[in-house]
Amino acid sequence: MDTITWNLEPDTYFDKAKDKEKYVLENIEPGSIILMHPMYNEESIDALKGIITGLKEKGYEFLTIDELLKLEK
Repeated sequence: MDTITWNLEPDTYFDKAKDKEKYVLENIEPGSIILMHPMYNEESIDALKGIITGLKEKGYEFLTIDELLKLEK
């Protein structure tokens, strides 16, 4: 069993969607795992929209953990 952790957790540090979005877009790196809890607040849902758009514009792809682990082997 693999232990999976994250390296970006904007919900812990920021309340506003724009701050969460900015934090992720400025700190993202290949292989990053972002932990968010959008089911608990509207700001996280709003932030996700900007994060996804911004990351796609930067050329990032979204993978499942299984896909990411296969790339690392």
